[in-house]
Amino acid sequence: MTLVDTATGEMVNQPTYGEVKDSIRRAKDSLEAAAEQIVWQIERQAWTVLGYSSWNEMREAEYGGAAFMVPKAERPELVARMRSQGLTNVEIAETAGISEPTVRRDLAASQSSNDDSACDLPAPTITNSRGQQRPTSYTPRAPKPSVAPTIEDAVREFPDLAYYAETDPSRTLMMADDLRRYRELGELDERLDNLRRAIAVDRAKRDGTYRPGTTAVMSESGVYEMQPIPAPVVTTRTCPTCSGRGVIEE
Repeated sequence: MTLVDTATGEMVNQPTYGEVKDSIRRAKDSLEAAAEQIVWQIERQAWTVLGYSSWNEMREAEYGGAAFMVPKAERPELVARMRSQGLTNVEIAETAGISEPTVRRDLAASQSSNDDSACDLPAPTITNSRGQQRPTSYTPRAPKPSVAPTIEDAVREFPDLAYYAETDPSRTLMMADDLRRYRELGELDERLDNLRRAIAVDRAKRDGTYRPGTTAVMSESGVYEMQPIPAPVVTTRTCPTCSGRGVIEE
């Protein structure tokens, strides 16, 4: 099987069983060589030679899950080489003994270095398990600045709230949030009707025209006015089980 050496771009043959085991021995014997040997094993998919299903499985079996030490100056390049082989940021972090945010910073540093030296080259990509091409590193998007809601916005959206805007701004903003939720639920008209009734009652109490036994009712002109609460309608019928001796009120 022929592979591409990502460090040189040259075609290389897949190593033999003995070469892989010798690489593992050299990595264990020398911390200085460990980093390069580990990346060499990853780039040549050494786990397939030894019969493992993945790099993680091989790392657990051959190295006891231990991470290797990487010189800080060389780390961005080695991290980028591992990423180019399809390892996730988490797998790289566990392999190199660093945090995932550090992996992201190293990838960004490596990408920046590549951009400076070869700005006309296309961004390097990897192919994920679903066959999709993805960049080896990502530049986080800056979060959109949050815009605090204003009283003017609330009144513009729901004009009835102008009644509360000057005297109780915080309540106005909360009521606007509630009305938006009711709009999403398809209940806005009903809630606006209740709001207008409440405003009419409160206005009547403030100007002294409110009387017990009255409520706000929309007139023919579309204005909510205080009117007496209609008396309940009582109907009577003969009790079907008491031979006409009593009536039932409903």
